[in-house]
Amino acid sequence: MVLRAELFPQIREVFDLGIGLVTAGAGFGKTTLLSSWVAALDRPCTMLWITCREEHNDLRFLVNDLASALGEDLEEHRYPSLSTVVGAASQAHEEVLIVLDDAHLLTADSVVGALGQLLESRPSNVYIVLSCRETPDLPWYRLRARGEVVEIRGRDLRSIAPRPACS
Repeated sequence: MVLRAELFPQIREVFDLGIGLVTAGAGFGKTTLLSSWVAALDRPCTMLWITCREEHNDLRFLVNDLASALGEDLEEHRYPSLSTVVGAASQAHEEVLIVLDDAHLLTADSVVGALGQLLESRPSNVYIVLSCRETPDLPWYRLRARGEVVEIRGRDLRSIAPRPACS
């Protein structure tokens, strides 16, 4: 495994800005970067990690996985939504970090639309990081203009000389 600790200060800016976007091709180390960063976090927060799959293009499936990761029971909600889960997270009165790994697999209009709404109206104690092979069709221009996004691209991952982890 190749450690990417040199990029930790950059991705840690998600706690100042709110949203992280890690975009690079397959094999660049996006998941390794995020998983090693999360493991090294010295900040108390609730961690929700979803490795996206094709099934997550059904919004109900994505909502249920997020709710399960949060430990929320959505039985009382007739039609649970992404905002229901995030609303529950914001009520936690602690920081919540949501990582959507392989978010490039989220292509359904309903899911992309809900994710865009979430990014634009996320509660102040909820931080979201998306890891993907290409930049998803989300309202990045508005989010960047508001200074809410930290971005790590393939060139950033490529510029770090790979070093094997100590055994």
